[in-house]
Amino acid sequence: MPHEFTEAEIEIIKESFNHFDLDGNGVITKKELGTIMRSLEHVLLHLQESFTDEQVEEMLKEADLDEDGKVTFEEFVKMLAKKEASEEEEQRTFMLFDRNGDGTITTRELGTVLRSLGQNPTEAELREIVHKLDTDKNGTIDFPEFLNLMEKEVKNLGLQDLMDL
Repeated sequence: MPHEFTEAEIEIIKESFNHFDLDGNGVITKKELGTIMRSLEHVLLHLQESFTDEQVEEMLKEADLDEDGKVTFEEFVKMLAKKEASEEEEQRTFMLFDRNGDGTITTRELGTVLRSLGQNPTEAELREIVHKLDTDKNGTIDFPEFLNLMEKEVKNLGLQDLMDL
């Protein structure tokens, strides 16, 4: 189900859209889309990392419903709503792993979830998985690190695939 933005959020989106619609024609191009998404990512989408060019290209394909190479404001809002709904789903999934709700996934929590999925990882395997995913090296997996994992579609991979990351 698409995310519903508040009036205040719609106003922020509209201001950003208009700011990057340099010629005022009511549409933004691929280049402008990348710039606008990077401007909104921290404020509106609560993201920790910048969008890659490949992600912007994928967003353009997703948002450009009439495939004219340009994105209207309406197409842009629909794309943002879908992206926000997707992140909300990822947040719910993260919370399933984060058993104690402290905002991080420990080796113990990871093991509990993997065992519930029919895997039987050793403690050494769990530590290795966390070590590979833990980009800030604090010993746990936080939400941005979890998002990196989800982007690799690890949910469909087995234990050995996790070890090979």
